[in-house]
Amino acid sequence: MQIIMTVLNILSMYKVVWKNTVIDIPLNDNIYDYVDYPEASLYDLNDFLVSTDYYYEKGVNRTSLSVVNSKHVKSFRIIYRVTYSELDISFDEEIIFNIIDNKPPEIIKIPEIVMPVKTKLLTEKEIVSGLIYKDNYYKTEELTVKVLNLNHVNINKPGDYEIIYEIMDPSYNVTRITKVYKIISKEHPEIKQEKDLVITVNTSFNHHNYFKYTDVYDTNLVIIVDDSNVNYEILGEYPLFITAINNSELSTLFKTKVTIIDDVKPILIVDTNKVIEVNEYERKDLKNFVTYVSDNYDLLTKDDIQVFEDVDLSKIGKYEVIYKIVDKSNNEISKKMILEVKDLKKPTIKLKKNLEIDVFDSNIFWNNYFEITDNYDEYDDLTIKFDISNINFKKIGIYTLGLTVTDSSKNKRIEYFDVIIQDMIPPEIVQKNEIIITDFTYKDNDFYKSFFEITDNYDDSTDIILEIKTNIDYFKTGVTTCEFIFKDKSNNQKLIKADVYIIDNEIPIINLYQDEYYYFVGDQIPNLRELIKEYKDNYTIKDKLEIEIKSSIDYEKIGKYQVDFILKDEAYNETIKTMNFYVDKRKNIKIDFTNITMNKNDYWSPLDGIIIGEDVVRYEYYPKVIDTTKVGKNEIKYIGYDIRGNYTEIIQIIEIVDENNKNKINIYIQVIITITGLIMIIYIYVQSRKKTINFDKI
Repeated sequence: MQIIMTVLNILSMYKVVWKNTVIDIPLNDNIYDYVDYPEASLYDLNDFLVSTDYYYEKGVNRTSLSVVNSKHVKSFRIIYRVTYSELDISFDEEIIFNIIDNKPPEIIKIPEIVMPVKTKLLTEKEIVSGLIYKDNYYKTEELTVKVLNLNHVNINKPGDYEIIYEIMDPSYNVTRITKVYKIISKEHPEIKQEKDLVITVNTSFNHHNYFKYTDVYDTNLVIIVDDSNVNYEILGEYPLFITAINNSELSTLFKTKVTIIDDVKPILIVDTNKVIEVNEYERKDLKNFVTYVSDNYDLLTKDDIQVFEDVDLSKIGKYEVIYKIVDKSNNEISKKMILEVKDLKKPTIKLKKNLEIDVFDSNIFWNNYFEITDNYDEYDDLTIKFDISNINFKKIGIYTLGLTVTDSSKNKRIEYFDVIIQDMIPPEIVQKNEIIITDFTYKDNDFYKSFFEITDNYDDSTDIILEIKTNIDYFKTGVTTCEFIFKDKSNNQKLIKADVYIIDNEIPIINLYQDEYYYFVGDQIPNLRELIKEYKDNYTIKDKLEIEIKSSIDYEKIGKYQVDFILKDEAYNETIKTMNFYVDKRKNIKIDFTNITMNKNDYWSPLDGIIIGEDVVRYEYYPKVIDTTKVGKNEIKYIGYDIRGNYTEIIQIIEIVDENNKNKINIYIQVIITITGLIMIIYIYVQSRKKTINFDKI
């Protein structure tokens, strides 16, 4: 009793949780692939998993796995036992093995249903009678067969109606297949053209606007418009074919013609009013005032425009200009322009020389310092006024001279100029060398002065001040025209304009994947640009580097060629990499032949039975002649060469036979066969007689 209590106490300290206690096994599967699915896990009272040795017994308490059979749909109950040997405890669990059928029935053949319109609807029984089906386990009579959606079939309207064949076995495996219950009609559709088919060039058309389609049963006819012979881009008359197909696949073909015409006027865009400068245009320029001209079909340009006018482009005034254009289909358009010729430009004032005046010199003829012109008025018709009210001729300094010039059209130009009252002799400046900067760094004034030879009538050259009036971008290549102003102590100035060159004189870098390339005739032609491994430059970004590839490769001709890869930067520094490009041909020499048989004394012609491949450029054969008077075999050697000098050899057998001897031999053979046959017949007869005699004796 105490032992039992001890065992119960131990059992109460643990619990077992089983997994996979119900197992489904498909029909005919090996059950021993599933017997290890059940698993037991041991936990203590705190729900912690206990790790200890254990083993299973599969089939206890008068149950055994041997009874489990997967050939029939059935359930088997087997008791599993797990034993934890260190704890000396065991737990039993019932495991259920369900043998299941999980394969749906198979439909082998489904009858095609095509019925005339208004024919009685087939019953489910009638439809199923033509159905052939089976199941992997159950008998056919155990299967349930249904035809669904028969109520959707409209026997009064042709069309394809979907019905569903459903077959279910007793294990509720279902197979469904959708098929068509076809209702057909023998009535063809009707096509009627309601108006002529005339279409503007380069446009399409909607056939429903020109044709009417009707059908007794089908309101959704399939319309096929065959306009493959119609060129909508070229004027003319073309054949057109229209086919209407109903849902019974009955069709009607209608033949007609489509006419492509041009009834669209050209497009002509002209400014209604235009003002131009006098003396700046000629009559031939009037067409250039047209903003836009085009046509939907003809190629029209400004040269096709007719211009009607009476315009004097050298005289101020208003004029009427008519522009007209006509296409080849006589569609025309005209536009009118009011052209006003005006003097819109102000007079021009150009300073001939600096206004540097000696102090106390007030008797100055100012016109000598300026060049004053106008695009329309003569010089004498211009009104010129000098304003010297702000100039003090008795004191050294910088003063302002005002100059106003007005033409007859009231165009007025006012400009102001500095008048320098001072020592009039400026420094002498001569540029010795071109100013070139290659290191992309800022330069001071002393750097620029070193490019000039500086002298002055009074001051030392070191006292001359340099001012640079132009901003220079030292980080960008190019040419900047700079204004250099040299001043002496009396502020006499010398303006020098000189170009400052920021240049990149370092060549770019280009590298190839290889120095040589071999190409075989017939292979895919390589993209030469893909042979470049890398390219770069110290200044120019990669996208602006120019790559030029020069070659004269003939991919069909064997030889050695050169490919020049030329890389240029924005400063035109250039690098050239040369690759040797070899065009070769693979060995593919082919001579096909068949051995031939000739009669004695027949004429033998070389190349009989020989086919020379297209890569063979020259061939030889030995011997050159054979003696056909002698019966026997002759060997002819053929040698074929390709363009590279590669060759291949074949041996052709030519057999010389005597046809007369052959005929004699054939007669001898026939006689022997005949005699042999008679002997065999006699032998068989004798043997059969012996058997008959022996049977009679028995």
